[in-house]
Amino acid sequence: MSTDHVVPLSDAVQTALRIPVILIGLVGMVLALVLVRRNGALSAVFGALGGALLAADQAVNIWWVLALSNSTASPDDFTTETNMFTIADVVLITLAGAALVVAFAARKAAGPPRPAFAGPTPGFPPQPVGFPPQPVGFPPPPPQAAPFPPPGQPAPFPAPPQAGPPPPPPAPPQ
Repeated sequence: MSTDHVVPLSDAVQTALRIPVILIGLVGMVLALVLVRRNGALSAVFGALGGALLAADQAVNIWWVLALSNSTASPDDFTTETNMFTIADVVLITLAGAALVVAFAARKAAGPPRPAFAGPTPGFPPQPVGFPPQPVGFPPPPPQAAPFPPPGQPAPFPAPPQAGPPPPPPAPPQ
């Protein structure tokens, strides 16, 4: 690259540098409106206004680059156009910054802090009704029969008494 002369950035490069700032301004505007319940209406309005003014400022800067690169005006007219764009740029970016500061200052107060995590709530996870508490640890306990029949099945009948002679009486102690 030669250092004999310096050339300005091309129109395409200057436009490409400003488009992401326009997108950030528009995303900020939408985000401010989405957070209206959290930050309050006044904060949302000024936040959206700040984002819109930021995007408008960059759009004016793109217009400035394109208008002046194709200008065939006299040196006096060229200077007048440059001064007008400079004033518009300064006014727009100052208003955008002021709106964002007001939006930040006008946020509604945060509610009380949430309590610190104190562990799981009692009864969580919920235990099935009718079953004993689940043991914790390793190895798992052996399977146990349910204390009642599964749902939808009748209870078993008690076993019939044993048939045959009665058992002998107990022997007297000696």
